[in-house]
Amino acid sequence: MINEQMLEQVRDRMTTHNKKKHGPLSFTVESGRGETYANNELTVYAHDDYEESSVLAGRERRMWIGTFGDGPGAEQDAHDTIKAAGATKIIQFCGGSTHVPIEQIVSHLPDDTDY
Repeated sequence: MINEQMLEQVRDRMTTHNKKKHGPLSFTVESGRGETYANNELTVYAHDDYEESSVLAGRERRMWIGTFGDGPGAEQDAHDTIKAAGATKIIQFCGGSTHVPIEQIVSHLPDDTDY
């Protein structure tokens, strides 16, 4: 069952990301994982590319949209909510993650700290 408050929050985040997107926007439903956290809660992330003005231009950007818990029905709730919010391209990762370690994201930047 869709939680109306969560739907509104997801809709707001998706609207924000759609306005600022660079390249095609897709969404993944996967276990929550980032640089400082890892859990079994189903989490929705938006994916596009960093804009031209960024030092990360051309690299994939992943943005948190919402977390739906780990109980029964969480997967269906996540899919139903992001579809109701307007997502068209949704990818399900079974046990995988789209998290990329920060060292890999910034590996192309110089290590020079002589500013």
